[in-house]
This record gives sequence, C-alpha cells and structure tokens, in this order.
Amino acid sequence: MKILGIVCEYNPLHNGHIHHLTQSLKESFDAVYVVMSGSFVQRGEPAVLSGFDRASLAMETGMIDAVLQLPVAFSLSSAPDFCSYAVRILARAGVSHLSFGAETADLALLQSVASDNTLKQGAKTGRSHASLLGENHPVLSSPNNILAVEYLRAIKAYAPHIQPIVIKREGNYHEEGLTENFPSALAIRKHLIDKENTNTIKNHVPEHVFRLLNASDFNDTTLLGQLLIYKIRSSNEENLARINGISEGIEHRILRAADSAISYESLIEHIKTKRYTRTHICRTLCNILLDIDKCSVQAAKAEEPLLQVLAANKSVLPLLPSSRILCYSDCEGTISNTHHALLSQNRRAESIFSLLIGKEFVNMNCKIYNNCN
Repeated sequence: MKILGIVCEYNPLHNGHIHHLTQSLKESFDAVYVVMSGSFVQRGEPAVLSGFDRASLAMETGMIDAVLQLPVAFSLSSAPDFCSYAVRILARAGVSHLSFGAETADLALLQSVASDNTLKQGAKTGRSHASLLGENHPVLSSPNNILAVEYLRAIKAYAPHIQPIVIKREGNYHEEGLTENFPSALAIRKHLIDKENTNTIKNHVPEHVFRLLNASDFNDTTLLGQLLIYKIRSSNEENLARINGISEGIEHRILRAADSAISYESLIEHIKTKRYTRTHICRTLCNILLDIDKCSVQAAKAEEPLLQVLAANKSVLPLLPSSRILCYSDCEGTISNTHHALLSQNRRAESIFSLLIGKEFVNMNCKIYNNCN
C-alpha cells in the first residue's frame, strides 16, 4: 500500500499546513498518517491547544486518516531525536512515503548534506548541531531545512524503504507579522495571546480551526513560571542531573537561577548563556516540570517506538499494528515498562497543560471517525 507520512505540530493548524497537505496529495495515496506533538511542543513550551484538540482539527481537514502522538519525551528533544523517533513511528505504522516542508526544495542537495558526519562529530564537542551544520552548509541556516536533513538521516538509518518528498515551504518561519499569504505559526500564536486581536488571524487558518481558537483560553507564562520555580527550588543537583537535557553541570546554574527568579522570563534570563540557546533551555525546563529523565529516553530509543493513536478514521485501524494504543486504560499490564513510562509522561503533560489553561483534567482517549475524508 502507498501510505503517506507527515511529521507535524500544527500549533496551530494554518493555511501553510493546508498548502503542504494539498501539494503532498497531488500524488495518490491509500492513507495519510501524521505524527504530531502532544500538549508540549519542540520549541519547549505548551501548545496553544491540547494534542487531542489539534488531532481532531487535523482530522477535520478531510485529508488525514490517522494522527499518532510523538511522545512528549521526544517532542521536547533536539532535532535529531525529534525527527528520528517520529520517522520510526511512521515506519512501524507502515508508511511508504514521507513528505516534509523545507525552505530549499532541492532533495538532492538536502540528501547530500544529510550524508555529512558533522553532526556526529559535533555531538562530541558539545556544539549545537544546528550551528555546526550552518557553518558547513549555509543553506541550513533555515530551521525547516535542518529538520528536513534530520528526516533524511533518520530514513537512511531506520527506514530506507521510505521515499522522501520535499515541498517548498512558503512564508518566513521567523516572521512575526501577518503580512504574508502564509504567515508563520509563530505570528499566529503571538496574535492569539491578545484576545482582542483574535480576528486578525481569521483569514490565515481554516474556518473550523478559527472557531475553536476563538472559543479557547490560552496559557500564559505566569503559572508556568511559578510551577517551574517551585519544582526547581524543591529539587537538588542529583535530581536535576537525571533529567533529559541536563549536562555539563548546568543543573547548578538552574538551581541558582530559580533562587533569584520571580517569573518564567527571569528564570530563562538567569540560565541563558552563549552555549545554550533559549529553545534548549525552554525544552530542558519543560523536561524538569514533567520529570522526563535520561534513562527513560535512552530506553525508548532501544525499543520499538510507541504507537499511541490520538484520532483516526475507523477504516485505517486494521492497517495499524495490533499493538497500537487507543486509550490509557487498555494498556495496563500489556506493554513494556519503557512504553508505560512514555505514556505516563504523556498523561502528565496533558494534566499539567489542563492546569495551565485553567481547565479540569479529563483522561482523553483516541477519537474514532467513521470517515473524515
């Protein structure tokens, strides 16, 4: 079967994502699966909507058959781990093609860069993989090109049967204004913060997405900062050192920062150095909040990937492996300790996300559609 795979965050789903889906589906496929971050995303922050809400919005486009969750341990990881685990999920789900957007839609060039061993060498020096690639390959100063290279590296390592499809990304990833035909998700999120400006995004997202966004409450960083400062002040060096993303003694700096910080932004400012980017710090702080430890991440890398389905058309469920997870209660005692740890982290992330937006936590399960296409 020809099954298309896409890795996404849809934070939120906007017209640029619809463009990518439309371009990808110019070729005919039997099914379309997406792997999506849950309630916390790769920028190291809570999403604008929960993973289950964003999965439902994706299904309602009528172009997607199943939404699989990227475990929060990997959505809060750097590009290599984020991309490799997502590709492994899609491979296990039976995907034959992977479509991704990039600022440079030159597949041959991206594949050439993907064969460069700079990243592996850079990992030993502690240098940012993005900065090393940017020095050697200027085309990879763009974030989506970096992700594209990581997808290609993951395909080569874990799923060489998957055929890559690159779609040119329209718009500017870093643009904070709504002046383009395809404004960035960053620009849309910034306008969502001010409820009075919500209508300004109406022409830049699908109608069903706008309706939910317009009716939703969004988290701010006030409570997030308070939770983080409390969590860190209640911890110690030994506990922090076990958290994924903590290395080279930065736990000492984080503890000192929490003693001085009075807000989320001041906490980040006290931790930030030239060596660590803001995004890296934000991801690490979320890992601390969610208690995502290095051991569980390493164990997950060594096992088959977890397949947790957030939403799906009923017709494709028989196509997915029988070990796929549809609801938390069904997997008690039937999965490995490693997968149980990943699911516990996902559930914890959903619970804290509910707290951040001031809503009661409800244990959500996969939403099954008769046919969304």
